[in-house]
Amino acid sequence: MRRPLCTILASFVLASNLLETQDCKSQSSESTSGADAAILRLLQQSHDLGQQLPVSSRLMNLLPRQVEMVSRLRPDLGREWANELFTLSFQTKGAQRSFVQNTAMRILIRLDPDRALELLHSLDIEEPVAKWATSPPEMQLVHEVFTVLVVRDGASALPLLGQEAERLGVLGHYPYAALGYAAMQATLKDWGRDNQRAIQVLESVFQPTFTRYSQNAHNYSDDYEFGRMLQVLAGGLPLDSVRPALRLLVKNLLATDTHKYQFETEVYTSDGQTAKVHNAIDATILSFGTLINRDPELAQELESTRPELQTALEYTKEGRVRLIVGPGRRPQNM
Repeated sequence: MRRPLCTILASFVLASNLLETQDCKSQSSESTSGADAAILRLLQQSHDLGQQLPVSSRLMNLLPRQVEMVSRLRPDLGREWANELFTLSFQTKGAQRSFVQNTAMRILIRLDPDRALELLHSLDIEEPVAKWATSPPEMQLVHEVFTVLVVRDGASALPLLGQEAERLGVLGHYPYAALGYAAMQATLKDWGRDNQRAIQVLESVFQPTFTRYSQNAHNYSDDYEFGRMLQVLAGGLPLDSVRPALRLLVKNLLATDTHKYQFETEVYTSDGQTAKVHNAIDATILSFGTLINRDPELAQELESTRPELQTALEYTKEGRVRLIVGPGRRPQNM
C-alpha cells in the first residue's frame, strides 16, 4: 500500500501545484489548454489509484479535493466524481458524513442543480444541532438548491420545489424559509410591472405552507424556519394575509422549552442605541421584531408581558432599526 499511496500523493500534489500556478499566471489559450490536459491526466491518475485506498482514507481529504479541482476543468467529470463522493458518504457517519455530503452537494448545486435537488432527501440531517443553532446546517444547502433552480427557471420551478419540500417535511425538516426565499426570488421581475401576479405567486406558496404549519406537529426549528419565511414573504404580501400566521408563530414560540436552547439577539439603531436579549424565546421573537411591529396590537402585547422585550422591540420599529444580529450564533459566554 505504501508505494501506491506515494504515487497517488505525488500525482495529486503535482496537479494541485500546476492548477495553482495556472490560476496565478496569465497564459495564452494554447498553453492553458496544454496545462489543463496535464492537470487532468494527473488528477485522473490520482483518482484511479485512490480507489485502492480504504474509503475512510479517500474521504478524509483526497477525494473531496480531487472533486473540487476537476470540476473547474471538466464539469462533466466533476459531476461524475461528486456523485461518487456523495454515494461513498454513506460508508461514514457523524461529522465526516456531513462534511463529505456538503462538499459533494455544493459541487452539484453549481454543476447539476437538478441532481442536487434529487439528493436533498438523501441528506443525513437528523444529527442533533448545537444548543445555539436554530436549524440543521444542511438547511442552507436546501436554500442554495432552491435559489439556483428558481433563478434558472423562474416561477415554473416552484411546484417542483414544493414537492421536494413536502418530501423533506416527511423526514422531519420542512424548508419553510428556503421555499419562501425561492418564491420571492421568482417574483423579482414582476414588481413594478405586474404586482398582482407577484402577489398571486407569493400567495400560492404561502397559503399551503401556512396550512401545513398550523396543522402539523412542529419543533423550534420549524417555528424559526416558518418565521424566516414570513419575514421575506411579508415584504410582498398585505399584512392582513400574514397577520394570522404571525400570531400563531408567536404563540408557538412562547411555548418553547427554553432549557433546550441558548440564544441571544442584539438590535442596533440608526442613532447608536443597542439592546440585547438572552432568553431563548425573547431572542427569537426579537429577531422577527421588524415584522412584529407591523402588527401594533401584537407588539404592545409582547412589550407588556415580556419585560426584556420592551426596549428591544421599540428599537426594531421601521425607520429606527439598523441591524439585528442573532439568533443562530454561538453566545459569547460559551
